[in-house]
Amino acid sequence: MIFDHNIKDIGLYTRPSTQGDELDLVEDFIEYYIHNFLKSNKTNNLAIFVEPKVASGFPDIVFASYSPKILENWSEQRENLETGQREKKQYIQRNTNKNYSRLLFRNHASKKRVE
Repeated sequence: MIFDHNIKDIGLYTRPSTQGDELDLVEDFIEYYIHNFLKSNKTNNLAIFVEPKVASGFPDIVFASYSPKILENWSEQRENLETGQREKKQYIQRNTNKNYSRLLFRNHASKKRVE
């Protein structure tokens, strides 16, 4: 799957690509990568994001290889999470070893509100 446009429902924001040599190079590399991925990978799927907005800016390409089995255990509660809730859940999962007060400070929440 190639994602090259905004999809607000999932929190994906992209920058419009500018026609020219750089875009031609990006498209050629995507084709090359897909070809090699399909040759060497029989279990995972590939998602390609073109100029997605990330914390540090807009990289030309982001490749994400993922197991389709992850969707088999997708709970209804997880499916119903809104974009902001997904981001907070991911942040908490990545930072579970950090101390509680620092986690609260980073998310601008009060202890009472979180409990």
